[in-house]
Amino acid sequence: MTDQPAPTKTSVNEGENVSEAVFRNYLRKIEKAYQAGNATEHTYRAALQELLAALFSDITVTNEPKRAKCCAIVSKIGVSRSAQI
Repeated sequence: MTDQPAPTKTSVNEGENVSEAVFRNYLRKIEKAYQAGNATEHTYRAALQELLAALFSDITVTNEPKRAKCCAIVSKIGVSRSAQI
């Protein structure tokens, strides 16, 4: 099982590049969550995780990563580079 959220189909408008479409999709998702009126910090994490994974294919994004032995992770979204084989 993976920590990555299920990908969402993002449509690209005429004159818009893929990164813009991905970011527009992210904004739509957080606006929808905000408009529900009961959003917390945690509500927005899945959308952020999906945004980062879509923009940077060579990283793994984990929501609520385990605490590192050396220190606490300031952000609740952990990002690590994928190993290249």
